Amino acid sequence: MSKYIIYKVTCLINNKIYVGQTSKSLKIRKNNHIKSVNLKSNNYFHKALRKHGLKNFKWEIIYKCNTRNKVNEKETEFIKHYKSFGKYGYNQCVGGNGTNGYKLTEAQKQKISLSVKSTMNSPKIKEKCRVNGKKVHLNPITRKKFLINNKLAQNTKKAKESNSKAQRGIWKVWNIVTKEEFIINNLKQFCKERNLKYYCMKFINRNKQFQHKNWRCKLIRRYNKCLVS
Repeated sequence: MSKYIIYKVTCLINNKIYVGQTSKSLKIRKNNHIKSVNLKSNNYFHKALRKHGLKNFKWEIIYKCNTRNKVNEKETEFIKHYKSFGKYGYNQCVGGNGTNGYKLTEAQKQKISLSVKSTMNSPKIKEKCRVNGKKVHLNPITRKKFLINNKLAQNTKKAKESNSKAQRGIWKVWNIVTKEEFIINNLKQFCKERNLKYYCMKFINRNKQFQHKNWRCKLIRRYNKCLVS
């Protein structure tokens, strides 16, 4: 049984031809083309199927083989033989490997560029973009999501402030070697300034550790209005 087939599709109205290859059955490949047509594909062949109607196209198998290299080689030969690449057919490349061989000319590139610029600078398109952008902001679902996310952010901020207050309790900190002693209201800042590990100092306060770099600390009173060291 052959692994690959090459098929030919002929338009019965203008006799233009499309040549393709597949490792599936012709029926499956045809159905895939039809799905693309229904999904409004802008492929040249699919637009022709949509324009002339599926009933006005003849589908047939013209070659079978077992290797990828062979099917690529033969597809290129058949496209050349039936002149289906270019204005006499529906193929957009010379075949063999997807878009292999298809290159836009400088004139085509320039034409596409001008077309895109003209479309995007059109007052009608600009107005449509402005209205659509406004609709997104006014969309009730979008607005609700925005409000929820904003509320969560605010709650997170409040939680951070609350945590920060907890860090700024009134602390007694002393050095067991130099006998230095401080009363502070921000242990974390104190640790940062002296290159101490904040979590180690917290462990000391909880009696889980005796000292850290010769420093000890004790929480005298939890956060209250202002006492600056």
